[in-house]
Amino acid sequence: MKRTHDQFKNEHFTAGVLAIAGCFLMVAFPRMTQHGVSCGLELFLETVLPTMFPFFVLANFLGFTEVPKRIARLLEPLFRSLFRVSGRGAYVVILSLVSGYPMAAKLVGDECRNRSITALEGKKILSFSSVCGPLFMVGTVGTAMLGAPLYGYLIAFGHYTGAMINGFFYSRFLLSQENSVRIKAQATAFSGREVPRVSLFGALSQSILRAFSSMGLICGYIILFSVLSEFLTQSRALNRIDHDWIHLILTGMMEMTMGCQGVASAEGMNLVVRLAVCSFFISFGGGSIAGQSLSMLTDSGIGTIDYVKMKLCHGILAGCLTYQVGILAERMGWLGLAASVVYGTESVWIQSFGKLHQLVFTARSMVIVLGLMVLLVGLDHLFQTGYQKVHTYIIERRKNDE
Repeated sequence: MKRTHDQFKNEHFTAGVLAIAGCFLMVAFPRMTQHGVSCGLELFLETVLPTMFPFFVLANFLGFTEVPKRIARLLEPLFRSLFRVSGRGAYVVILSLVSGYPMAAKLVGDECRNRSITALEGKKILSFSSVCGPLFMVGTVGTAMLGAPLYGYLIAFGHYTGAMINGFFYSRFLLSQENSVRIKAQATAFSGREVPRVSLFGALSQSILRAFSSMGLICGYIILFSVLSEFLTQSRALNRIDHDWIHLILTGMMEMTMGCQGVASAEGMNLVVRLAVCSFFISFGGGSIAGQSLSMLTDSGIGTIDYVKMKLCHGILAGCLTYQVGILAERMGWLGLAASVVYGTESVWIQSFGKLHQLVFTARSMVIVLGLMVLLVGLDHLFQTGYQKVHTYIIERRKNDE
């Protein structure tokens, strides 16, 4: 439902009043503001920028190449049958799995603004592609906070499986207006769309500039929520809430890292419940991730309510799935073991899966996977080039015979 002019004016008036109140608080408590900004900037410079910026550059650079179009052509039948979207969704999922939040929102927003996909298809793609990176779940939450990478893998299982189920139900039932014939035609149109002719150095320069613009938005939101968190902490506003669960949920809904840290340090909470709650916080993303994502979905036709609903559904699904797989792991006696699949040592995973574990969870396997991807794209390129040459040769020969 579209907003009326009065509603639009009221929203802006309320936002203006809140902005004035925020300015007053920052002037009244400069030390608190400075500490919040310092913490947010430190988090951005030490954690977010080194991990996200290279992926943003590469993602932008890929937009100037033929690779996304060929990935879409290869995987389009699978994604059309499962999620009723074009193969463009596969490209978004691959990059989002590698780089995490808010890469999916950035890519979907760009595609919607470029009219490569409709807003409805963008919602479908976002419902299963807006996911967290595995490094945060396994390294930060599983290992650093909860004490074992195994816990991070259990959280990741619920997170990614919940995303796929969420996307399936959104595409099949909640957003079912899109005609499959239209999706197929849209995929064909995308397949035939010309990639902008820009030199490689020019494309790289534009990719870096776009990445800096996106990172600037992310930095601003991180600092903003860091300052807000500092004010809430110093004012002890959350401490006035008597029930620990409500305090924990409010913290996690505002910022997922703070919520997971609170869950890890909470006393008297069952381990399986901790895993499920962390999975919910990570899958929902919190206010900070929502702000970053929505800033990249501007003018895409995907509204705030749409994004919050699909992330809330994802969070509930992920929490339930993580709880179930946690119960299964507890019955098998895996919980409580400091199993490490990241930092080396012999563990229950090595004993149970042997060479399969070493094949899947090693840096060598990642190199092999990347090599196979490059080989696949190269073979596809050779096939397409050869087909074009043969096709051109046949046409010229027919003309000569005539």
